[in-house]
Amino acid sequence: MSEAKRNDPSLLQQKNYRTGLVYDERMTLHKCSFDLNHFEHPDRVSKMYDHLQEEGLVSRCVRIIAGPATEEVVLLVHSPEYIAQVQAWQKEAEVDPNQNPCKLEEGSPTYLSPHVYNCAMLAVGCAIKLVEAVLQGEVDNGLAIIRPPGHHAEMDEAVGFCFFNNTSIAARYAQTELSVKRILILDWDIHHGNGTQHAFYADPSVLYLSLHRYDQGKYFPYMDASNFSAVGE
Repeated sequence: MSEAKRNDPSLLQQKNYRTGLVYDERMTLHKCSFDLNHFEHPDRVSKMYDHLQEEGLVSRCVRIIAGPATEEVVLLVHSPEYIAQVQAWQKEAEVDPNQNPCKLEEGSPTYLSPHVYNCAMLAVGCAIKLVEAVLQGEVDNGLAIIRPPGHHAEMDEAVGFCFFNNTSIAARYAQTELSVKRILILDWDIHHGNGTQHAFYADPSVLYLSLHRYDQGKYFPYMDASNFSAVGE
């Protein structure tokens, strides 16, 4: 956006729509110590936020301050055993941050760090706080710049750099705590959000739509469930 466009009086006077923005720099603490060029790195969120600042958009948003989610909230989607496992992984990484302690599958690029549990809980908390702000009328819409990502995370398994399924938890929270009856989740990441799909596969109150690359199951996450024929129950 050009400087002239940003300062256009007709745009500056349009204050009917309030856009919320949630971002916490602490989420950049989760990083891969043994591969600084790893795909899932802190710049994925910090650069996005910096660009919004450069374009003058941060100052036009309503800043939303959030904190880590509670374990009770994460239990809306994930099992208590799995939450304990992620906590244990963080403790392992605190002892040896250069290990790759993801033991879920051989050769998995998913890594841990001394901050993985804390950052994952913070990402969930940010997503929930934004949903609350929208549904309670504090803002009309919003953007959550968060990581680790979430849509691959299954109920009891970390997949594709994802530990807690941020969107799924936020959706369940909206239903259980904010009286939302029906929800539409639109996922346009190039990868199929297998965890989000599985979370609501048998739930008619949540419609999950994913626009992703499939390649006959040869593209991550390499699942038959990523095909167009997987339409829920």
